[in-house]
Amino acid sequence: MTQRREVAATTSVRTVEVEALLDLALHMANRADEIALAGFRDGSRAEIKPDGSPVTRVDREIESVIRDTIEREHPRAGVLGEEYGEEQGVGRWVIDPIDGTREFVKGDPRFSVLIAYELYEEPLLGVVSSPALGLRWWAGTGLGARRAHRGMVSAARVSITKQLSRAQGMLLGGFHTEGWPDRHGSLRLEQRLLDQGARLNRRGVSWEAVRVAGAEFDFALTSGHRWDVAPLPVIVREAGGWAELVETRGGMSRVAVSNRQLAVEMADLVN
Repeated sequence: MTQRREVAATTSVRTVEVEALLDLALHMANRADEIALAGFRDGSRAEIKPDGSPVTRVDREIESVIRDTIEREHPRAGVLGEEYGEEQGVGRWVIDPIDGTREFVKGDPRFSVLIAYELYEEPLLGVVSSPALGLRWWAGTGLGARRAHRGMVSAARVSITKQLSRAQGMLLGGFHTEGWPDRHGSLRLEQRLLDQGARLNRRGVSWEAVRVAGAEFDFALTSGHRWDVAPLPVIVREAGGWAELVETRGGMSRVAVSNRQLAVEMADLVN
């Protein structure tokens, strides 16, 4: 979708550098999408990792290709990926080669490639690319957010719903199991949302919280590993919304995103 620019690895990143890093992220997402679609069409069998989660050869191939690109184009940067762990550096690329591997192996198109770049643990840019659905969202700090559907690009903007009683929300991924702050806490939070009249969608993959950036939903709550959620805050914020990312026990991250009109109510609920 874009041409790459030379990437400068510095400890303070100006807008022009964020733009260059975002170009690199989009280039990597293009290649990842090609690999993911080929594997999706051919069918891929999953292995079960020691933590009980599935992995395929496509997950590993995509992460390897992205890591090779980073080593060549942005060699001083660190990398954190789901399949091959963390390497230290200036800043950190965060990669989930396939978010929604269970969906991927079942032939369900609701999987995505997630790429983010963080500096001092603050996401500066993010890409969420769902090639089987023909969808992509991306944003860089100070650059706004974009959404593409089948190659047609538009600005991404959050909704303007003002009241939880009229809001549509999503409870995604590990919301019920991974950290609000625990299963019982998440059930109480869900009931509070229902008591205030919010309409809830409880089915989906963590990456789908990005749909708040396109005003498809008014808020979303999810929890997972850093690679499951890293691009979400910056995309929603650059689309005019509110986002909070909090590290929880065991290295998990919980993320809440909403439009600006609901930000105060959402912050009160989740803190």
